[in-house]
Amino acid sequence: MKRSRQSPGEAEIGRRVRVQRLARGVTQQQLAGKLGVSFQQVQKYENGQNRISAGRLRQIADILGVSVSNFIPDTAKSEPPVLRFASQYIDTARAVRLFHAYGAMTSKEQTALVNLAEQIVAGRK
Repeated sequence: MKRSRQSPGEAEIGRRVRVQRLARGVTQQQLAGKLGVSFQQVQKYENGQNRISAGRLRQIADILGVSVSNFIPDTAKSEPPVLRFASQYIDTARAVRLFHAYGAMTSKEQTALVNLAEQIVAGRK
């Protein structure tokens, strides 16, 4: 039986898998290899197209070195608000690269980067 829509919960779990995978520098191909599935299957998990079973979620958590609770939306309420906010934006490789670079900058460089980003956004309005 073909499902017509993904549930919001499945999409959120998949997004959280992607965030954790990217934060650890693991490619879809690498994760797929360790899971014994195709990288397309990992894409479907991350897009919320395919459900992730509890056992598979445990495997993914073990591979990425995190707790299963990192993937479950209801348990995220215990996260500090700033982490919930940031996790909305750290779901691409570009964002992860930016955060890593930001962390390696001096305070003066970080301020300059934030000012530049704000100027770019303000210029679009």
